[in-house]
Amino acid sequence: MHNLQTKLAKLLVLNASFSIINALIMFIIPAEIAQILLVADIELIGLSAEVIILLLAAGLAGFGLFVGYIGFNLDKLKTLTMVIIVADWAWVATTSIIIMSTNVFTEEGRLYFVLVAAIVALFAYFQGKFYK
Repeated sequence: MHNLQTKLAKLLVLNASFSIINALIMFIIPAEIAQILLVADIELIGLSAEVIILLLAAGLAGFGLFVGYIGFNLDKLKTLTMVIIVADWAWVATTSIIIMSTNVFTEEGRLYFVLVAAIVALFAYFQGKFYK
């Protein structure tokens, strides 16, 4: 495998691991995570904070599995990396919009999601750089 492709594969596996670890924590203690990250009594389209966290965890787990699969099969599926890069930048943009335009997060939640968005932005940037 070419040097950039090797770096890309490793970065994709790291991205996948980051998503899956966050998802597992959310699956294991959703009520506690909801209490830390989301304001009290939040309800989104009739869903409780705990259910919102579980849905987020499911999305992260699915994304992580997809990214990991691509990372381990990059020689055959490299073009799908662009989907991951776009999804990562979309996460960063969406998170930024939600943080700036709503009051659904606690201060800890804002900090957590800003840090996660920064990490995801780094993944997206370097995945794009190594994609060439």
